[in-house]
Amino acid sequence: NLGLFFSESDTNGACSAATQHGFFADTSESKLKGCDDGTVRDVFPNKVVQVVAVDFTTDTSVGDGKFYFLVPAELNGMNLVGVQAQVVTAGTTNPTNVDLARCAATATGNACSGVVVDMLSTNITIDSGENSTTTAATPAVIDTANDDVATGQIIRIDIDAVSTTAAKGLIVNMQFQVHRL
Repeated sequence: NLGLFFSESDTNGACSAATQHGFFADTSESKLKGCDDGTVRDVFPNKVVQVVAVDFTTDTSVGDGKFYFLVPAELNGMNLVGVQAQVVTAGTTNPTNVDLARCAATATGNACSGVVVDMLSTNITIDSGENSTTTAATPAVIDTANDDVATGQIIRIDIDAVSTTAAKGLIVNMQFQVHRL
């Protein structure tokens, strides 16, 4: 039997001895952790995908499909757990808002002409005069009902609003993790 079994005493386990090995459920982060020679690590680390949605010298503009990302087998069954965005040149007056849409693969025609769902309940926001989402007044919120991905689905990056003086370039990071405990 290669199954893992946990009891209440396994949660938030101590990992201090240089010869200690094992697994425990970290309930504070809802993650499975491992202990190797006194060092704690994630058993299923996050995977980050970074895309350049708008070229670095091009003004951002409103529209769907600024970039399409095909979900590979390595991300199958994972959840979107984090998003960040960065522009190369900050826009001014009003924020730039970015949305992520998950599309089911279609056999022919427009890849996102079938079922499309928003992965965010609150869009990614880059505030006026800023280059990233790091200090956004309104942080992005992932819609947990639509955060899972499967091989062959497409994630479409949409720009829903731009600054009056448009930002230039757009880089989007998407962080994925296996389903939480």
